[in-house]
Amino acid sequence: MKPALRLVPPPPAAPAGDVVDADWATDASTLPRDAPLLAAVTLLRAAPDVRMIAIVDDHDRPCGALLERDMRALLFNPFGHALLSNRGLSMGVAGKMLPCATIEIGSPVVAALAAWRAVDAAEGLVLTRGGRFAGIVAQPVLLRIAAEHAGRAHAAERRRAGRIEAAAHRFRTDGEAMARALGDVSGRVDTASRRIADRAATIDARTGEVAAAIGGTTINLQRIGARAQDFAGALGGVEQRMDAAERVTRDAVARTRSERGQIAALGEAADAIASVSALIDTIAQQTAMLALNATIECARAGEAGRGFTAVAGEVKALAAQTRTAAGGIADHVAHIRTATGAVADGHAGIAQAVDAIDELSASVMAAVREQRAAARAIGTDVGAVGAAAVQIEASMGDVLARAHEAGADAGVMRALAGQLGEIAASVDERVAAFLAELDAPGG
Repeated sequence: MKPALRLVPPPPAAPAGDVVDADWATDASTLPRDAPLLAAVTLLRAAPDVRMIAIVDDHDRPCGALLERDMRALLFNPFGHALLSNRGLSMGVAGKMLPCATIEIGSPVVAALAAWRAVDAAEGLVLTRGGRFAGIVAQPVLLRIAAEHAGRAHAAERRRAGRIEAAAHRFRTDGEAMARALGDVSGRVDTASRRIADRAATIDARTGEVAAAIGGTTINLQRIGARAQDFAGALGGVEQRMDAAERVTRDAVARTRSERGQIAALGEAADAIASVSALIDTIAQQTAMLALNATIECARAGEAGRGFTAVAGEVKALAAQTRTAAGGIADHVAHIRTATGAVADGHAGIAQAVDAIDELSASVMAAVREQRAAARAIGTDVGAVGAAAVQIEASMGDVLARAHEAGADAGVMRALAGQLGEIAASVDERVAAFLAELDAPGG
């Protein structure tokens, strides 16, 4: 395989910027990985200034380097070329290949210098573009780039130090002015804070008075509640007693209705007695007539007593009727007596009912008296609550006035807080500018 040989003359001066540039390349000498060592000797003899040959694979990606100092024994040996030309000896560049520093074009200069310094006794730096070989940067150029980079960094540090010093001076001046402004605002805030503290103490005292008044109001309200409960209990007792009175009244009405029936029965019995009395009268009349007839007959008959016998039978019959009527009269009289007893009992129940109603009326009056007493107590407590409410209203008026004054002070504090916020924003801007100047790159 014929070795690839590419020679380019070094540029007059390699540019040095912040990133790796393709113009850094001073050489483009490469050999494939499987090239014989004779190809490397031939390349080095043809280009005495070359100190490193890049070894690439089949895809033109660097995989190592062949250094000129490792080939000097063969280069200056008169028999070296003949030895390498011997086909019996298979000597390739892979046996002499060493690791090489590689960097992609466009990478930071700091990364390129770090990669170069990471390889011991490196003779240069291999550039790549997309991973493929792009050129070799010789060691002298790398030394010059490193020196220029160090010089730029040192100059940037000096400029940065100058900016820091100027910014520190401005920051110190602004800080003194802001400190004076903050001191003035702090004094005003302190004065307003003291006024607010005084207002708060007054409000606290007034609040204590209000709390005491509210406590008294609470006690009175509790008493009112207890009185209301007593009042409700009294009303409950009245309701129960009224229910009992209603039941007794209904019993009295029922008894009265029952007595009406008894009285009606008594009247009917009286009518029956009257009828019986009439019947007795009739029988008496008939008996008188019969007696008269018997007398007449006896007068006519003289001693003959047959007629008298008949009259005597009639008298006997009338006597039987009279007896029957008398029995009926006795029964009716017994009925009348029963009815009269029932009426008497009814009147006794009515009397008891009236007594019960009287007792209930007395109980109702007592309950009413209790209600009046409870109402008086409630009125007294309500009066006390009203007085406490007046005191609370007066104290709350004072509290509101103090609150308005505290609101005015709060407005002052708000304005001062706005000023403090503006000063803080100014400080923030100053600090941000100061930090930005500190972090600004040199140039």
